[in-house]
Amino acid sequence: MTRLSQHPSLIVVVDDDPWLRDLVYDQLELHGFACRTHGTAESYLASNDVALTSCLVLDANLPMINGLELQRQLAEAGHTFPVIFHTGQTDPRVEARARAAGAVDFLEKAAAPAHLIDAIARALARHG
Repeated sequence: MTRLSQHPSLIVVVDDDPWLRDLVYDQLELHGFACRTHGTAESYLASNDVALTSCLVLDANLPMINGLELQRQLAEAGHTFPVIFHTGQTDPRVEARARAAGAVDFLEKAAAPAHLIDAIARALARHG
């Protein structure tokens, strides 16, 4: 498990499951990351967090604007921060599309929190 102390990066989690958002938020804060969460892609896009994001943890199955569409919109707008998909239902086609569009990782929500923390640390190290 990676432990980062007072890491200056902002990790943003976009997931429509409030329980999971809170769990991931708590884990990220525990490991020294600054974190913000949003329940929808629309909320995230309307916030100032887009400009501040260092790494985006994104659910593929969001209502209205789904994760793949959000990833596409961010890329078209010129945002280059790493995107990690964190989803409850693994679909090889969705994973292939996400990776083809530049996602740095695609994790199942059932994985241990340490896997997400390590994926974020790797993504920041490669894109920092």
